[in-house]
Amino acid sequence: MSSQALPAPAKQLFRYLFEQASLGIAVEDLEGNLLLANPALCSMLGYTEAELCGMSCSQFASPEDSQDDWVLFQQLRAGVIDQYSLEKRYVRKDGAPLWGHLNVSLLKEGDGGPPLVFAFVEEITERRLAEQELARSNERFRLAVEAGKSVGWEWDIKSGRDSWFGDLQTMFGIPSDMFVGRVGDFYGYVHPEDRQMVAKAVSDARQSRKPYAVEKRYVRKDGAPLWGHLNVSLLKEGDGGPPLVFAFVEEITERKLAEERLREYEKAVEGSEEMIAVVDREYRYLIANRKFLGLRNMTKEQVLGRSAPEVLSKGVFEAVVKEKLDECFRGRVVRYEMKYTYPELGERDVYVSYFPIEGVAGVDRAACIFQDITERKRTEEALRKSEERFRLAAKPERCMPTNGTLQLTGWCDPRNTWISSVPANMRNSLLVSN
Repeated sequence: MSSQALPAPAKQLFRYLFEQASLGIAVEDLEGNLLLANPALCSMLGYTEAELCGMSCSQFASPEDSQDDWVLFQQLRAGVIDQYSLEKRYVRKDGAPLWGHLNVSLLKEGDGGPPLVFAFVEEITERRLAEQELARSNERFRLAVEAGKSVGWEWDIKSGRDSWFGDLQTMFGIPSDMFVGRVGDFYGYVHPEDRQMVAKAVSDARQSRKPYAVEKRYVRKDGAPLWGHLNVSLLKEGDGGPPLVFAFVEEITERKLAEERLREYEKAVEGSEEMIAVVDREYRYLIANRKFLGLRNMTKEQVLGRSAPEVLSKGVFEAVVKEKLDECFRGRVVRYEMKYTYPELGERDVYVSYFPIEGVAGVDRAACIFQDITERKRTEEALRKSEERFRLAAKPERCMPTNGTLQLTGWCDPRNTWISSVPANMRNSLLVSN
């Protein structure tokens, strides 16, 4: 393809899109060697354009994902497929890892020259890290549920004798399923800083005759700390005997640790540039970060506790969102693209990811991450249109007579057929011209 055969506006449009796009763009040969790299890709990988050009893609790709990419690239090169996309890991020049959403397509030259490969890379490191943290939080909650332990405690107020039963060995390190002692024995396993609060909970239950619940710290026989959820109630014997204080302690150490990590995670989520929310099985919002709220011009009070149909609009929810969320609640990770209209930004292209979160009775929440991919989609569409203009510009045209005079769009032979006068070795000059 020759630069002389292309209209000047088409050349300028391509160069502008290539240089200014926020998306990393590369032009490769069929061996995967870079011929061109735009500034965004150079910045993403930490190399100069001179360093990248001539490098093989495998030199800055993570080995874990290179095999899948190479299999698809071979199919593209063989003409089995025209394009493919995948998410893969890369390694910057300084050794730092990053994630990218890769789109690869084959551009066939109109003049019969060798095909070229266009690669578009969008960095998605922040989103992938958020997904991984959500997955880890989900696993922590699952393990906490599976490792749930509990102990019952009964105190005869009149005699002062108390009885323990349940998983005493696992929870408190007592080698028995049953223990009889005095009330002081129980308080001896309560964390020193929480003994006064637990004693008050027992006293309040006795006086008010109403159940009382509190989460407090305890100490195992070997001194190891643990957390327990204490439920206290007053039981009165039906035969007129002395009342009993009954307490049920469920160990929640893993859950408390998971909640602590989750609070740390929520702080990170709040500052994320991705839109992140969590909904329950009733489609009510439990978490909505700053970015999610800001793009909708809403406050937490306007979102948390409300249902998705109220926040998103019933039409969008019923047409698209509900089916995808229901699939997530069946335990599947769901990813899809959709168009959504925001109050100030207008219509945007959004990449949506749903992750199931396990509760006591199965999946009871879904973590939702929304990524605005409008810029990427527009860039890809503009480049596709630009490629089409290049193909049309390079396509042979018939000479058309006008008012009896032969009008030439190139050189004509006696059969009025257009003949390119440009040497074959100059037909790709657009891609390397300044």
